[in-house]
Amino acid sequence: MNWEQFEEERKQQLANQTVEKLKNQFPEWFNGNKLGPAVNIEEAKACLSELAKQNPEILPFEQEEITEKALGAITTSCLLLVEKEIAGDLLTALKSLAQFKHWYFTLKNSNYPDIVVFSRKYLNQQNLSLSKIRTFFPKSRVILLAGNLGDRATGEFIENAQSYGFNNIVTGDVPNTPGDRPYTLPVALMYDREEIGCWEIPARAPVEQPVVSKIPVKNTIKELPRREPLLNTLPDNKVEYITTEKEDRPAIPAQKLQTPVIKREEKTSTPDTRQQPILASQAFNTRGKLIISSSTKGGVGKTTIAITKAVALAHAGIKTCLLDFNLAAPDIATFFKIEGVPGIELLAANPFSPSLVMDVLVKVNEYLYVLPGPMDTTNPYFEDGKVGKILDFLLSQFPVLIADTPPEFWTDERLKELFERADRVYSILTQSSFSEEEAKDYAPQYIMCGVKPDQIGLILNMYDPELRDPRKIEASFSS
Repeated sequence: MNWEQFEEERKQQLANQTVEKLKNQFPEWFNGNKLGPAVNIEEAKACLSELAKQNPEILPFEQEEITEKALGAITTSCLLLVEKEIAGDLLTALKSLAQFKHWYFTLKNSNYPDIVVFSRKYLNQQNLSLSKIRTFFPKSRVILLAGNLGDRATGEFIENAQSYGFNNIVTGDVPNTPGDRPYTLPVALMYDREEIGCWEIPARAPVEQPVVSKIPVKNTIKELPRREPLLNTLPDNKVEYITTEKEDRPAIPAQKLQTPVIKREEKTSTPDTRQQPILASQAFNTRGKLIISSSTKGGVGKTTIAITKAVALAHAGIKTCLLDFNLAAPDIATFFKIEGVPGIELLAANPFSPSLVMDVLVKVNEYLYVLPGPMDTTNPYFEDGKVGKILDFLLSQFPVLIADTPPEFWTDERLKELFERADRVYSILTQSSFSEEEAKDYAPQYIMCGVKPDQIGLILNMYDPELRDPRKIEASFSS
């Protein structure tokens, strides 16, 4: 071992000691060996820096370096090796995204990053070959920024990278537009191409060949084949046109509104002569189906459609559970007049227990159950994995789960486990100009939340034939 290797090992050991001291001082901050999602990264960094100063074995000029190493060890670390012209802007852009607020991004070289991002220009500037990347970073996920497909050098770089086994390749401009959709840089940081069944990478941009013809140009022009929207090429993806009144609640018989307030399930001896509930094991091979109602803004009927679907399934004799995951502004309990009982916050505050989950559910009738949102809208904190455990248990008990989610769902990390388990995700749109303009910007967020394209459906609510053409809205979403 030479002197440089010895020094590197010593610094890493000191960083590990600093991490252990932080764990002993703040054990509630940690989820396993990593910081939990509720921890403020800057606060953790300040504590590590103070602990490094208190260690007499750490020299003053080493304190910052060892603090960085310690922070990288307890967070998802990403090393950005890109050209100086875009480094600062790219770092700022990634840190501003909600899904990466607990990640540790750095431009300084590190021996132990979880992910390393190389740009083609950086490799050329440093005269580094692709064959050496695995040697330098044997345990890291590698992402390559290839550049614009219109550049011939980009195509050659992609071919060369694929020959070395690199498939996580992002094309397009960075950082203003972080890569060509759908495999943008934010998506690449979270998923390999194989994980999301992503599209093949074009080897190189097509080269236009000169057309030699004696026929006048105006007679040689042919109409190019129209590219079908993405969702039209996928199975079972159709825009569903639902005509409803422009109000926040589905129409129900007047006598329903006069029913007493629902408290909790009360056993009754009155026999039920209707069809028996369909169990998950009977209808869906032991696992139910999870359907999500989502949108990018309020007022489009997202909650109304979730309730309508649940009520319709219950009337059809299918045992259904309606989940209110709009944690900041829950509204489903109000519709069913569920008052004075705690909801999902009980599951967040206590260890996972199937009996507790069933106890929190409110029985509306034999076929419909509701998991109310938090009673005081305090935005409950869920430990990593707990939402998934709750959903997996409920999917074993009900043929269908229908979940209502908040606008801008992609900013809430607690919902990632929900979207990853979805069998169908409906995006609720209207014919407003907002829907057409914004749909193309938020549509990729579904993929970043773990939803595959063939699981996405569109519902056009409040349809009016005299307003904006629905096909334009669908095309904006699919583009």
